[in-house]
Amino acid sequence: MREHLALTVERMSRATREDCLDAVLRVIPGVVRANAALKHREVLNDPGFLRERLDALRPEYFEDVSSAYRYAVNGWLYAWDRALGRHWDLLVMVGCRTIRGRCGAGGGSPGGTTATTMQA
Repeated sequence: MREHLALTVERMSRATREDCLDAVLRVIPGVVRANAALKHREVLNDPGFLRERLDALRPEYFEDVSSAYRYAVNGWLYAWDRALGRHWDLLVMVGCRTIRGRCGAGGGSPGGTTATTMQA
């Protein structure tokens, strides 16, 4: 067990941002499956959308999620899900019938007031 932990720590210390991003993207489908409360499951399983959102995170927030720890990933998924809901509500209020852009948490914190950015 001790050897396994030492090997894991060594690998993590050499991991690049891209390595961490790949690890997070591998964990997300299982986290989405486990959370029935997420309303925008299809979007939250879209690697392109996820990559955009993860790339937009400020370094200190990416560091929190880069370990691919399910609890940290789950917090961002819920924040992005809420932001997608607000975007959909806005489109319905203005009478749009199609979604051409996406929204999600940008560089803010999950659940913070700066968590939404609109993209065309």
